[in-house]
Amino acid sequence: MISKVKKPNIILLVLDTVRMDHLSCYGYEKRTTPTLDKIADNATVYQNCYSPSCWTLPSHASIFTGTYLSRHNVGDAGDVLDGQFITIAEFLKQQNYNTLGVCYIPWVSKITGLDRGFDCFLTKFNRNILFRVGKKIVDQTKKQQRFQREANADVNKLRDTRWIEATTRSRFHWFKTLFSDDGAAFSQKTVMQWISEKKEHPFFAFINYCEPHTIYHPPLGFRRKFLNNKSRPFWRINQDHREVMYNNLLMTDEDFEILKALYDGEISYVDWRIKYFIKFLKKQKIWDNTLLIVTSDHGEQFGEKKFMGHARNLYNSLIKVPLIVKYPKGTEAPRLKNQFVQTVDLFPTIIDLLGESRNSINNQIQGNSLISDSISKRDKHFIVSEYKMQPFSGDCFQSYPQAILEKYLYASRALIFDNYKYIWKSNGHEEMYQILLDVEENTNLINQEIEKADLLREKLSSWLNSFEAHYLTDSKKEDFQVDDTVKDRLKALGYW
Repeated sequence: MISKVKKPNIILLVLDTVRMDHLSCYGYEKRTTPTLDKIADNATVYQNCYSPSCWTLPSHASIFTGTYLSRHNVGDAGDVLDGQFITIAEFLKQQNYNTLGVCYIPWVSKITGLDRGFDCFLTKFNRNILFRVGKKIVDQTKKQQRFQREANADVNKLRDTRWIEATTRSRFHWFKTLFSDDGAAFSQKTVMQWISEKKEHPFFAFINYCEPHTIYHPPLGFRRKFLNNKSRPFWRINQDHREVMYNNLLMTDEDFEILKALYDGEISYVDWRIKYFIKFLKKQKIWDNTLLIVTSDHGEQFGEKKFMGHARNLYNSLIKVPLIVKYPKGTEAPRLKNQFVQTVDLFPTIIDLLGESRNSINNQIQGNSLISDSISKRDKHFIVSEYKMQPFSGDCFQSYPQAILEKYLYASRALIFDNYKYIWKSNGHEEMYQILLDVEENTNLINQEIEKADLLREKLSSWLNSFEAHYLTDSKKEDFQVDDTVKDRLKALGYW
């Protein structure tokens, strides 16, 4: 049992789109996260943490409410968190905490109701002068013309225009991030200033680092850190998952290896930023009495199961995420390192750490505390991850009129129990894998181990019947109205 610490500071760092197996503290062969490696030496590193969903919106809603997608029903454009749900920030406000949130992905903002409870929630930043003049410079330079000629050479090989269309968007990004990033520097500076002013009072700070999200364009000093010197030019690699999945654009193993290297560069850059954040906390003498949680909302796919990017499936490359928890000094770190846990467990963990009663929201919380639930209860626990069907926008149909988009129109649920993983899809398809022996989920056992499939199918059904579960096939996308700035940001992230 962990000893209770009165009013610790709480910092939640979400490394957007970061899969667990790309962090060196989890055994990754590349040293991507030296800062997190050091933190992990004195923290609890959970080896089997799963996200409740496979993309940003539902995953953050689950983290903030301690509930699953089937309950909070925030999983598609147009969905807004219902007022009946209390968020972590709202709960901590009730405990007299100061609260600050920073996220530059519109899905986590006032638009979806996920800013509730924060004294201040930042959703946009101003890039330096290079960002504002960069496009004009790129359009006028000979370098851009050379890029164009090289892209045309690839187009001739493909005998169509898909490659140039898929790579044009990323070319400007390479220039504009030469000396800047996607907000990590500005986020940390803002949060550190805020903490300096609020440090005499308990605080809750949430930061989403969106750098590892596509398009991968690590700042100078990180973009070539993990690239093979013999690799083809990285700026010529397609980074648009829609071209691969909906337009049959062919990408080679080398292409994906280059993308992984750039992705690792983004992760390494964020880790470098976190190093200075930790130094700041120690200098302010608030590190010891701070609960630090480092996790991710979902992973990323690089050709696994013929998918690229994230969303529309629940394979482990998307839902197995890191979870590193540095508990306040004077507490006994939990022993539950290898049991199955989820980010939906973070809310009840915070409540228990504060020694507060769950009575006011006990009917809401679906997660299990990482510090008070017994090992025997954990052993009987199962993991659930869900995906709500997302109809394609009109823009997508206009961009890919020839694609068979219907094959991606389904909702999905996954249940993990006793080292088996069962996947249900609303289109009638089912899968089951032995995830310890079949890490890449290649061998579908649904028709081979009938009894085990029946057991997991029944567990999922019983769980859904235990509360008023929402159907995951309803959509409000046609009612989703945002301004052009938000729409452009979502398009840049590959969501529109």
